[in-house]
Amino acid sequence: MTILVAYAPRPEGQAALEKGIEIAKRRQEHLLVVNATPGGGEDAAMASASDVTRVERMLEQPEGLSAEFKQFGRSQTTVEEIEAIVDSQPIAAIKNLDGKS
Repeated sequence: MTILVAYAPRPEGQAALEKGIEIAKRRQEHLLVVNATPGGGEDAAMASASDVTRVERMLEQPEGLSAEFKQFGRSQTTVEEIEAIVDSQPIAAIKNLDGKS
């Protein structure tokens, strides 16, 4: 199964990321961190290159953690991107931007 975290470069997104790492390690499950926006123009929810690098480094740190980061900035909404992921693979838990399941 996979733990899915919807990430945005805000304090709530950071909290969700940290909780997702904790849950994935404890349950020994794969962690998928997704940053998705409709794209086009300035979008505060789109992680910058430095944000992406920081998140990817966080995912490399914990020993025994299987994790990946995906970023989408295309015409679909964040919800549509997340729904497509949920429909395509077994998801054990979803963490949203406010850190709640």
